[in-house]
Amino acid sequence: MEVFLYSLEINQAKEENLTKQAKRMGQPIPDRIKNKPKLTTGLNLYYDAFLELQFDRGQNDRIPWSIIVKYAEYYDFDEIQTERLIYFIRKLDEVFIKRLNKKRSKENENSS
Repeated sequence: MEVFLYSLEINQAKEENLTKQAKRMGQPIPDRIKNKPKLTTGLNLYYDAFLELQFDRGQNDRIPWSIIVKYAEYYDFDEIQTERLIYFIRKLDEVFIKRLNKKRSKENENSS
């Protein structure tokens, strides 16, 4: 989950830009980047699936269960992999939607 939260906060382009800027100014790379969380071996399968499937959601909706299962079938996941895929997609989706709702709430407050 930490990898996902990090990627929402600091995308790859921003990370590269901050690193280049620090080097150019003779400053150390920021701790947040230097010590960024790493994905546990084997979880990249599920994380990559989430990144791919997130575009199949409606505007405020979760990623549909049927889409997750179709993904698992297409990539020939076994039953355990499919259960894990559903679990991880749901967890990541929950964090994503919660963060999106917070962002929208702040935007609505600022526009009022």
